[in-house]
Amino acid sequence: MKLKSNTHSGIVLPKVSRLYDELNDVDVVLVSVEKTGNRGRMVQVIDMDTFQSPSRLDGELRKAGADPKQYRVQDLINSLPDKAGALRRKTGWVECGDERRYLLYDAIVQLDAERLLFLDMNAGDEGISIGQSKGTFDEWKRYVAGPMVKSKPTLVTMCAALAGPLLYDAGLPETMVINFCAKTSTGKTTMIRGAASVFNNPDEVPGWRVSDTKLDEVAVYFNDNTLILDDIETTTGSLQRRMENAYEVVHTLTAGRPKGISRMAIGAGSRERYCCIALSSSPSPIFWVLAGHVELQDSDRVRLFDLPIPETKFGIWDPSVILDKDRSPLNRQQTEALAQDAASFYGTAGKVWVDYLTAHQAEIPMHIAEIIEKFVRSCKTDEPKKNRIARKIGVLKAAGVLAVEADILPCTRLDVQKSCCWAYQEIVKTAFGHELTLETIMEHISDQLEFETFPSHTQAEISSNADLKKIDGFINEGNHKLIMTTKGFDRLCEGLLPSNPAAGERMVVHIWKTLMEHGVYLTDGRGNHVQSVNIAGNGQRRCVLDLAQFAKAYKEISQEQSEETAPSEAKFAKRKRRKGKKSKPSTASHTKSGKSARPNSASAKMKSSRWKRK
Repeated sequence: MKLKSNTHSGIVLPKVSRLYDELNDVDVVLVSVEKTGNRGRMVQVIDMDTFQSPSRLDGELRKAGADPKQYRVQDLINSLPDKAGALRRKTGWVECGDERRYLLYDAIVQLDAERLLFLDMNAGDEGISIGQSKGTFDEWKRYVAGPMVKSKPTLVTMCAALAGPLLYDAGLPETMVINFCAKTSTGKTTMIRGAASVFNNPDEVPGWRVSDTKLDEVAVYFNDNTLILDDIETTTGSLQRRMENAYEVVHTLTAGRPKGISRMAIGAGSRERYCCIALSSSPSPIFWVLAGHVELQDSDRVRLFDLPIPETKFGIWDPSVILDKDRSPLNRQQTEALAQDAASFYGTAGKVWVDYLTAHQAEIPMHIAEIIEKFVRSCKTDEPKKNRIARKIGVLKAAGVLAVEADILPCTRLDVQKSCCWAYQEIVKTAFGHELTLETIMEHISDQLEFETFPSHTQAEISSNADLKKIDGFINEGNHKLIMTTKGFDRLCEGLLPSNPAAGERMVVHIWKTLMEHGVYLTDGRGNHVQSVNIAGNGQRRCVLDLAQFAKAYKEISQEQSEETAPSEAKFAKRKRRKGKKSKPSTASHTKSGKSARPNSASAKMKSSRWKRK
């Protein structure tokens, strides 16, 4: 990448500087001379052999566009300093005496009177865009950050874009690749572009289409930053193959160890280690597409985070994920406006962010550690693999909290907390949903049954009351069966499912199959997960749970861990009788004994708002 400016740091470069290239263990020369046509100064890194040859040096400078009238070759050679500064080919933090400087916006650092530290990215890919800017920070904050903090997925994306410079102090053993997955027209591409605008031009993000080796070389230029990649859909080939290609580079990107070196990149910094976060998007979770084709390990699941977003007409602005429930979600036109604004105002937030971190570098490391530890505790997990995920999302929270304090993100710290908690929960569900045990499922359903209120009806009422077709669930008090629509069963399990309906489909299947194996979930005799239930004379397809068998199975599981937590079948029966007494009498039908029947109208819904029809 060609640097836009080599003097914006305020340092006036001498015509000749000696620099030590640690990568190749040699000294090189930095030459600064005037360009032809009064186009300002140019900066060229030249190897020592070329510099010490007058003819080769002159040819190299002319080729680069230097004005031969503005310099004398021999004078340049004679002015070579004895002391060498440092040449660096990757962005990010660097120790300068007792201070740290972030090399990107400050590409040149004065070490002392004779020595410079210079960031050389001229050997990079011309398609890489980092450190460029357009518009003002206030415009970016209003038109880009303003909408991006309105929902949990978009705010998490913005936190991830800001989290790169925090990696230096985060102490992670490896970083992460966050893949936002949803079908098209959900706003995920706009969300990625908004995140890219923090440091970069969102119209020039790298893609997955390059080779593994080339992607390593690109990642070097995003050290201590966030590498934002194009959608996996932009690649060619089958979806499975595209996912496999992305999966193969995950360990390389998160470990920061280049997998291979191309001949062209040997002198371009690709041997450098790097540390970055990567963001991308795909139409489906990578893990689920690869299931059955690739043997996935826990080490994969703590590096690659599939984060599903709602696949509704609102997408990233769906009411289930927006932060301000009192406001209407954004529409498609507003989403398109956000994408356009991200391309009009970019790069300025990164400069403000880096300046803030530099000014507070003494207290920032401790502050980051405290935020991460507090977030990990809030996740309440003792599993090492989930703890590693929590620590990484904690870095995103730290970035968001600090950005709020720096007045970069126009939201609250509570918004950041809510968004990061949502991200952690969704990532864990997607990554480890296949590990949902019977114990976990039973514990969750037990809590739901304790909390929710189902109307209870006799078989005669069920056979005659057509209103029961309209509600999501009720209990047959004669045989202790909980009869639900598929929608009702999904809601019963919603705490175990990703918010993305499509992403939760496989997990729902896993849940009912697990319950079926223990006789809790009843089938129609042919293995189908719904069976025909006679409601008001018509067969209705319903999910059926045997509450008596549930109580028995749950008791057996609980006794293995603690006798104190074992609910008895009598407890469930008592609960059902209690619920029946709480039900309001119906004027629509009566039992043969003349007593009022349990509620049999569509208004007899469960008390919890989650069970009310939207």
